[in-house]
Amino acid sequence: MINGFARLVIVCMLCSNTLGAQNGSTKRFLDLVYNLEFNRADSLLSVIDDTHISKNFLRINYLWWKSLTEEFTEWDEFCFDSIINQELEVYSQIPRKGNTQRFLELSLVAFKIRYDVAHGHYFRSLRLMYSYTEELEYILQSDYQNEFLLIKGVYNTAMGYLRRTSFFTKSMLWFLPQADEIKGLEQLRASERLNLETTGIESQYFLFKIYKALYKEEKKAQYFLQKLSTRYPENYIFESETTD
Repeated sequence: MINGFARLVIVCMLCSNTLGAQNGSTKRFLDLVYNLEFNRADSLLSVIDDTHISKNFLRINYLWWKSLTEEFTEWDEFCFDSIINQELEVYSQIPRKGNTQRFLELSLVAFKIRYDVAHGHYFRSLRLMYSYTEELEYILQSDYQNEFLLIKGVYNTAMGYLRRTSFFTKSMLWFLPQADEIKGLEQLRASERLNLETTGIESQYFLFKIYKALYKEEKKAQYFLQKLSTRYPENYIFESETTD
């Protein structure tokens, strides 16, 4: 049962770094993170304006990828949890959120859920998912595309698949919005083609994960893995996931 639930982690991998207003420093920072060059990324982050709307989100993305390596420390873990809680508290006080704010908020929630699931805190992640169902529903129903396409695509594809194939998922996650698996794949492909800053990279990553872990379609998974590995040759995590 736990293994089946753990597969739900793919639904929560909404860690797209796709903000339409990215500047050059942000783009370089993300490239360094994806290539697992943490020391250089840390130095670059220090020069990004503290007023940048996504700076703490960038920190979380950095810490998440670092958590997949042996470089992750107890202090990193403390910072990861503290920053997410701090940011979610800020977003909870905003009466009328814009699309970027909604995207950042739900992405931070997804990071926290993903981390909890990876560490076996399944029911804690369930409670968090339940508390943000309304925000997820808003994004799924919104006509706004751009970065929302990625969230819609990952959710619709993965949740649609898991509800179709897993009675446990269907019964335990009844409170989450309906999902359209076929539409989700179309949205992910559209997100890759749109390629807003790093939207294409994130879309490639999730298409790789979905074809590899869910559909077991090796040729399609390898197609997207090759794209990722070519751009980020130092990211051994991509290759290691071929054995999942």
